[in-house]
Amino acid sequence: AYAPPDPAPAFDVRGPVAAAGRSGDAYAEAYGLTSSVNDAFDASTQYVRAWSFARKASGRERDSVDLPALRERAAHWLRIGTEQDPAAAWTSQGVMLMEEGDRDAARASLERGAAKDDPVAHYHLSRLVADPDLSLEHMERAALLGLPQAHRPAQQQLAERYEYEEDLAALARAVERMAALRARSAEPFVRNPLPARL
Repeated sequence: AYAPPDPAPAFDVRGPVAAAGRSGDAYAEAYGLTSSVNDAFDASTQYVRAWSFARKASGRERDSVDLPALRERAAHWLRIGTEQDPAAAWTSQGVMLMEEGDRDAARASLERGAAKDDPVAHYHLSRLVADPDLSLEHMERAALLGLPQAHRPAQQQLAERYEYEEDLAALARAVERMAALRARSAEPFVRNPLPARL
């Protein structure tokens, strides 16, 4: 079993859909032999990729793919994964639901992943929640857990949230939080106005 590479931005979806499907089939077959949650998750990952590629189809290409069947196959293997409760399965399910625009269901799944400290779940939750403090909390956690995509937005959100803070104790804690983020970050050049305000 293997994970085929992502296709180029302009592509005929049929090849990538078929390749991801074959990869998912191989992992599904391995799961039948091992009952390993990792094999189930890898199968679901490839089936979700096949569905995601197929959603980009247009014109005559769209007629060549069975999008509902691809979606159901991905959902089936995600259910197998979530029944075994790994964080990554909940996160993948949340991302799929988010792509479909079902924000409430996506948030519920991502919260299950975030409860197990999946950094990708925290990252996407940050973008789903309306409360800016909760959004910052999730993005900060994603960065501290090592997700590269979260480094810059976490620092930017923290700087913006506390740039005009009047409570010196809260500001001091924010400076400490920024230092922790910058120590883990591949983005050390984000503007940091906080220490100068103490």
